[in-house]
Amino acid sequence: MVVISKIKIIYITMADEVHGEEVRRTADDECVVHKDAASSWKTMATVTNVTSAVADNLVPYTSYEFFVRASAVGGWVAPIRSGRGPCKGDAVSSEPGPVQTQRTMPGIPKHVPRLYVHKLSLWALRVDWAPLTVAEASGEVKEQRIQWRPLNNSAATISRILKPDVHSYNISGLTPGQVYEVLVEARTVGYPEHKPNWTRVKMSLQEPRALHLAVSADDPQVMLGWPEADASAKQSQTK
Repeated sequence: MVVISKIKIIYITMADEVHGEEVRRTADDECVVHKDAASSWKTMATVTNVTSAVADNLVPYTSYEFFVRASAVGGWVAPIRSGRGPCKGDAVSSEPGPVQTQRTMPGIPKHVPRLYVHKLSLWALRVDWAPLTVAEASGEVKEQRIQWRPLNNSAATISRILKPDVHSYNISGLTPGQVYEVLVEARTVGYPEHKPNWTRVKMSLQEPRALHLAVSADDPQVMLGWPEADASAKQSQTK
């Protein structure tokens, strides 16, 4: 899977300095905060006699702002948003050009959802999970895939494709006492390429016994009693 994380800036100028910085986090969380201060700018490239530059190694599905300005000599040192940052030597600089905003292409998800598995019976499970954020998914989730299989038996893997807004699924037809692995993945432009850890769960061998309490109250003590498990239940519990 090839992820496009480059932006090409084409401009018209005289002497040439190109500066770019990832924008501050937006309200819809589509932008990841850069390791630099969110309000600062970073020099992307210093070029001469050309009218384009490429910003690479960017974060997928992330908005960036760029501007261009000219300098008579030297390069820029940590210019700030106002355009009055210090520069090397006695350089004479122009005011920053108009700020342009561009978002990189989506990528594949960096994470898989965290699962919460609940036993419904000896033969069934309910799997719940929270949706990935835009930053975790590196784009808009198009669909999801849930998979389950007996432990160490990848040939028996069962998969189901789910809509992107589904966050719960019931799995049935399981074997009591068997250990299973469960995985949920989200797809943007593709499914994750790495091999994530599966969530393991062991099915019960028998249904929990219902206890019926016999209460005898004789102040200042309360006596509670319940029947002892039968021999077959004791035997199955010790296996």
